Amino acid sequence: MHINDELFFNDRSQQGKFLDWAHERIKKEIEDIEYMEEEYGTAEWTIPTDERRPSPRLTDEQKLKIIEQVDGLRDDGYTYRLACECCDIAHSSYTKWRKKFGLPEYKQGGAGIST
Repeated sequence: MHINDELFFNDRSQQGKFLDWAHERIKKEIEDIEYMEEEYGTAEWTIPTDERRPSPRLTDEQKLKIIEQVDGLRDDGYTYRLACECCDIAHSSYTKWRKKFGLPEYKQGGAGIST
């Protein structure tokens, strides 16, 4: 069996270049982590609590409007969770609000909300 020495040499050369690159990349990553730990006390990326988006306080009217929007998306074929995500609410809020307002369980093509 004949082995192409040139092909083998080129492949080994590429592997060496990759290993050099990987070594440098890992070295830089470790330096970044050490800097973050020294500067911020942790290398974990978190959003500081004072910068988090405040929880909006919605009126009952706004909540009912969102429920209608979610129901409309569900009528158009969106899943329950995706419809809630599109309206920028948690799916648990949608369920909680439906119960709060005494609305029946969602049925596709339902008459909607009568207020």
